[in-house]
Amino acid sequence: MDKINIENKEEELRIAMLNSDIEKLDSLIDESLIFTIPSGEIINKSLDLKAHQSGDQKINALECVESNIQVFPSFSVVATKMKLLGEYKGNKIDGLYSYTRVWTVIGSEYKVVAGQVAFVGGIGAG
Repeated sequence: MDKINIENKEEELRIAMLNSDIEKLDSLIDESLIFTIPSGEIINKSLDLKAHQSGDQKINALECVESNIQVFPSFSVVATKMKLLGEYKGNKIDGLYSYTRVWTVIGSEYKVVAGQVAFVGGIGAG
């Protein structure tokens, strides 16, 4: 694990989320994913990918405004604040969000194995 690789993977993930790039998201997210969404629901990889694939989630802009990465021998924890402009099932979800992700190496690939996202406030908050 090293910080530069995690930073690069976080950027790959941001771009994949922005473009709903299912193939890239699939390669970055582990099959065992446990992820808590703003409603408190815990979802898995399949549900995460489905939100992008179905068009239920549309991200028009996603900008990192703050990032903190802690690297440990076998995993890394990333905490970010992101400005997001988009829709979920036709409802606007514009705002500032806090993401936490856990990355680890599985085989030879960096993968997200756990995470959460929480709504912080409207754009300009935080």
